[in-house]
Amino acid sequence: MVKQKLNVKRIKFGLQLKLTISFMIMLVIIIGGRTFLLDLAIKNESIDTNFANLASMAGALLLGIVVSFYSIRIFVIKPIDVMKDYITKIAAGDFQSDLPDDITKKKDEFGVIADSLKFMQESI
Repeated sequence: MVKQKLNVKRIKFGLQLKLTISFMIMLVIIIGGRTFLLDLAIKNESIDTNFANLASMAGALLLGIVVSFYSIRIFVIKPIDVMKDYITKIAAGDFQSDLPDDITKKKDEFGVIADSLKFMQESI
């Protein structure tokens, strides 16, 4: 039996970079959204400035949290769920199942893990 060699691809756009960019976008949304909401509230003279300040911060923070949650869902949770299902199938004895192309073609840590899983499947 000839042993195969695992080709590990180089990580180009890693998970840490994706999450850092998502965090930076969240900060921009929070700061920009707060400024926008505060300016909007101050133009309406019937609203107290302290209340407008608090409401704008809460609204911008909520928007930032939603964007962060969505980013983490796409970049982290979805690939983990797909690989978990794949590993469960292999553990059950289904060695013919394949990982989706969107996971195997990733240039991040999940792509490296997907390649290792496929290599493991072919080696069994």
